[in-house]
Amino acid sequence: MKLEFKICLPAYKLVYSILFMIFLSLVRGVTTYDEIGITIEPYLGILAAIFCADTYMCEWNAKRDEFFSLISIRNRKKVIYRRLTLQVFYLWSIGAAGYFLFFWHRPVNFRNISIWQEYGWFLFVLFWNVVFWSTFSMTVTNLFRNHIVGIGSSIVLWVVLYSKWGAQYLGNYNLFSYVFRDLSGSIKWIYGLLGENGAGKTTLMRVLTTLLKPTAGTITIDGLLYKENNYSEIQKKIGYLPQELNLYPNLTVQESLMYMGQLSNIPKNICRDRINFYLDKTRLKDHQNKKNKQLSGGMKRRVGLIQALLTEPDFLIVDEPTTGLDPEERVRIRNLLVDFSERRTVLFSTHVVEDLAATCNQLSIMKKGSFIYSGTVRELLDEAKGHIWICHVNDEKEAKDLEKAYHILSKHHDRDGMQVKIISKSKPNINCFSRNISLEDAYMYISNKS
Repeated sequence: MKLEFKICLPAYKLVYSILFMIFLSLVRGVTTYDEIGITIEPYLGILAAIFCADTYMCEWNAKRDEFFSLISIRNRKKVIYRRLTLQVFYLWSIGAAGYFLFFWHRPVNFRNISIWQEYGWFLFVLFWNVVFWSTFSMTVTNLFRNHIVGIGSSIVLWVVLYSKWGAQYLGNYNLFSYVFRDLSGSIKWIYGLLGENGAGKTTLMRVLTTLLKPTAGTITIDGLLYKENNYSEIQKKIGYLPQELNLYPNLTVQESLMYMGQLSNIPKNICRDRINFYLDKTRLKDHQNKKNKQLSGGMKRRVGLIQALLTEPDFLIVDEPTTGLDPEERVRIRNLLVDFSERRTVLFSTHVVEDLAATCNQLSIMKKGSFIYSGTVRELLDEAKGHIWICHVNDEKEAKDLEKAYHILSKHHDRDGMQVKIISKSKPNINCFSRNISLEDAYMYISNKS
């Protein structure tokens, strides 16, 4: 086995396979842990096909195939199986180790399974992926006694299986479709965008919805680059609820939604079915014949949410949907966003921290047009842990002295004086204690830290 290792895994193959994994981790960005597997598996399949074809190309170039023809079939099979096994396990090990190279992208976990369980599924799928492509390449190469045919046929099959055509037309028969491998159930992904007024949230959303052209940098959605000739395709993927949606005042709710459906080229019968479905979901069924000018602010937001969902978008963008609403209506809108995040991404912009705490998996914080934080809610709370303190002072004068030295988050009177919540990197030399912090505390810490 040691000699077989030296034959089928020479130094140059070890070097280019390791460099391949490093290069892949540098050029291919990921945002979630399951994206790492989606990135590694296909490309490692091609590497496996080239590996096996390369081994037999060396044999034929050196005319060692004549020597093998004198060996018994049984021994020839043993050699083939040993070489295949060595290459499969080597490539599998490279992929398993390469998984951790992508951690520098700071991916997040949106699924209901642990990171190690995700890694376990990745290892399982990666193993059979490498076995398939290695075996296929080796078989075709030997059958035609031509490594070009072996690699070429592997690439053709690879393109078919990993293309949108393969996922769409082969369906569940395509074991290489990532829909087939969605073993952990539905993903509910709500991404929060938090920032003070004027931070740039609405400008960013207008760029994402193609209403504004970016002046610098690049944006992609589902592999599509934001440029003018792609805008029509991008717009089909996006549903948008702006901060101010001015509905036609003299049209009824039903008429407004039908009109918007026509503008989006949705067939009438399909549009009517979707409107009835979403009216029922948003509890507006009894108000569908009311004119828009008769609706409350919360009802108008719900109508706006329906129009954003009529095209069944993959990406729903909502800009401060709870601003100016009463507490009951805010809760209703938040719950609707969670319901509608099934199998789609929701980008939820707000300056109300409480809304994000109740709905979001991950968030970014903007300040003066730049991102100062991106990560999960839990990571944000952990980052602020040990920096928020509640201090007890006797009177307003002591509170003002404290305000000169620290950033004050809140203060209120109690029976023994005042309690003041402050931000401090270390425990102040006064009577104070740390308590479980809220998302608002963490947000204030990050904002002032920057």
